[in-house]
Amino acid sequence: MGIYTIGPEADYDAALARGHSGDGMTPIKKTGPSTRSDGTPYYGGYAFQTAQEAFAYIDKAGKRDVWAVYEVDAVWPDHVWHGHPSDDFMRLNRDAVIVGKVEPSTEQTA
Repeated sequence: MGIYTIGPEADYDAALARGHSGDGMTPIKKTGPSTRSDGTPYYGGYAFQTAQEAFAYIDKAGKRDVWAVYEVDAVWPDHVWHGHPSDDFMRLNRDAVIVGKVEPSTEQTA
């Protein structure tokens, strides 16, 4: 069973439609911890144990028109961590391939 993440729907959907990250071979990935080009830390992508938690977070952030939920190839709790102390969510602790988009259920859109 995977972990669920959130991201900008237009960008992720376009990448998934291409089937690769732009070079023709590399799968689409959600990144783990790294250092940004400006030298600041990136703590890793959002990570949720269930799709319902991910949709709830999108709703709480008021981003339903911008973000969507995606399943990644990772294992809970092995591939997550708390990231930054101010986070109210978990983060991926390694890169993870995006398996696909999760469509909201009827209950989640009501």
